Amino acid sequence: MTDWTPAIAFARLVEAADIEWRMPRARLGPQAAPGFWPSYVHSYADMAQWGTKRLEEERVMRSKRLHPSAAEISRWEEVTFDWMKRMMPEGDRTLFRGYVKCILNGDTFGDWCDRRGLSRSTAYNRIKTGRERLAATLCRNNVFLHMPDMDRVGQLLGLKGMKSLGLEEPRAALIAA
Repeated sequence: MTDWTPAIAFARLVEAADIEWRMPRARLGPQAAPGFWPSYVHSYADMAQWGTKRLEEERVMRSKRLHPSAAEISRWEEVTFDWMKRMMPEGDRTLFRGYVKCILNGDTFGDWCDRRGLSRSTAYNRIKTGRERLAATLCRNNVFLHMPDMDRVGQLLGLKGMKSLGLEEPRAALIAA
């Protein structure tokens, strides 16, 4: 049996949505095809001569869209094509996608519910029970526990380490094991 908790399962959903946002867009119309050209890496000597304005521009450019790695794409595929299609009912899928999208975009989930005519309290209760149901389903199906990238997901969810996910061991101990 695996040790899925509702918080870890939800963190994987948030990670999958973030990875999907960072993936290259499909081409629409007569425009250049998007690609994964490697970015130019500046040396420290180059960057030491830049002013604060140029350093801020570089930081903003790099933080906009970091291309996902192969491992991240595999985790995204697992969540999107296995969990969401096979292990979640349609209503939960729609609700979770809206909730996670609101978290990533900084929108309010209440406005999202109002636009769709949903009761906020009912939506929050369905999210809570849906997280628990998803974690129980993952445990029951013996899905191998792949931890999300907590450096990225923790920033999105405002988490302060692994204890917020219900784990007592520090992160370094989990990685070493």
